[in-house]
Amino acid sequence: PDLATPTRLRSTPLKVAGILYIPNPLGLVEAFDAATGDTVWVQKPFAEAATGRRRFGTRGVAFWESADDRRILNVQGEYLVALDATTGSTVEDFGENGRVNLSTGLGPPRLSYRWTGVPLVVGDVVIVGSSMSDDPPVKRQPRGDVRAYDVRPGTLLWRFPSEEEH
Repeated sequence: PDLATPTRLRSTPLKVAGILYIPNPLGLVEAFDAATGDTVWVQKPFAEAATGRRRFGTRGVAFWESADDRRILNVQGEYLVALDATTGSTVEDFGENGRVNLSTGLGPPRLSYRWTGVPLVVGDVVIVGSSMSDDPPVKRQPRGDVRAYDVRPGTLLWRFPSEEEH
């Protein structure tokens, strides 16, 4: 009952092989059968998100596949999350237990990280940006970077601007 959900963000579902994937207002991904509307799976929250204090509405999800490995990628708060597209479970060998902390390497001073956009998948690379606030209370926050990660292990491949340009 204490949970407030964002109301200003709307998500676009992604349809792959008859399944619709979409983040709910909490940012957790859900999968539905496009023909029947039946729920296929709903992502389980990470432990700290289950407290009800964290919510991460986003504009959509990305899809990647290679052979029999199919993944849904989503930004949830300060994390890039990889889910198994068939089961909704986290891909444990992606980043640390299925997610990459996107606030790593920001700053100083880093006050917060935010991105409500959809990750972009190009080949085996997933690209995310950042929305750094310029409100008066956080006006000294660093600029946002565009970063690319290997979609399999979740390792950082590059960032723009580069470290030398910071």
